[in-house]
Amino acid sequence: MANHCLECEHHVCTGRVPIFAGLTPEEQLEIIRLIQHIPYAKGQVVYHEGDRADKLLIVTRGSIRLFKTTIEGKEQNLDILQTGDFSGELDLMGDTAYSHEAVAQEATVLCVISQDQMRELILKNPLIGFKIMQAMNRKLTNLRSLVQSLATHEGLPRLAHLLLQLFEKSGSKARFDLSLSREDIANFTGLTRETVSRKLAQLQDEGIIRLGKSREIEILDLEALQNYSA
Repeated sequence: MANHCLECEHHVCTGRVPIFAGLTPEEQLEIIRLIQHIPYAKGQVVYHEGDRADKLLIVTRGSIRLFKTTIEGKEQNLDILQTGDFSGELDLMGDTAYSHEAVAQEATVLCVISQDQMRELILKNPLIGFKIMQAMNRKLTNLRSLVQSLATHEGLPRLAHLLLQLFEKSGSKARFDLSLSREDIANFTGLTRETVSRKLAQLQDEGIIRLGKSREIEILDLEALQNYSA
């Protein structure tokens, strides 16, 4: 059941989302009053391909996986959204449907703003619209980079590109939780699970990364990783 977002601890939904940065406390409070607070259990579908895309989704807690199912029935991962990430800004200006599916990776809480409410906010505060355009530009840049990476036959550039994306999502922290299984990484990069393990080991042997306990990873040589991704 959706709850009012005033109940959100520390107002995560506005405090951690770039498109709301720079707004006054009063403006943020106005947004918080509009947001619906929706919990999802692990494995629960957030939306199906073909559903109407008419809302902005903000991950307050947990994570959701975006994926596309191929003709062969294989799930191709598109993105993992974690706390502070948001999705749906590309759909705010039109009447579109989702071209992929989303499912909760774990117990997750989403804050949701409807398309109509976002349009009203943009008209009242053009700064939000400008920040949405910036976010769209970043995603398109990452998409172009990903396409170039997938066009290569080498596994290392693809893996390096994904690691750099996760590094940026972590807030550019040298040490962060990888948050993805080897299978997930293989799905993102179009590699086999065995190749992913082998390439990660290679990066560690070269002193570029350090693999810690569980899924922790540390970037030891950012420039070298960027060179592999180029």
